[in-house]
Amino acid sequence: MGSSEFDDIFDDADDELFEVFGTKGGALYEAKDGGPSETIGAVILENVGSPNGETFVVVALAVDLRVSEVPNPQRGDLVNVNCRRYALSEFLGTDGKINRYSLQPVD
Repeated sequence: MGSSEFDDIFDDADDELFEVFGTKGGALYEAKDGGPSETIGAVILENVGSPNGETFVVVALAVDLRVSEVPNPQRGDLVNVNCRRYALSEFLGTDGKINRYSLQPVD
């Protein structure tokens, strides 16, 4: 079954988001369960606001990960960006194409 016109436009917007705001050269993703490391697209966000039930939470660092590249991210997985290592922390939400997690510096 083919995709709708809206889906096609949304996919183009997703590609542009990662092209414009994504980490140049990609990020190295390491699953905590010991799966293979792989280079993925990642958009690092600073000072992000996220609704959390009745409150609004401000997160210092977050990352957007494509579901197509990282279908099952887990808290504790590592993302290496520009020689800095971060661990995925809290799941902040998804739009079905992108998962957003807060990040904690590892070292």
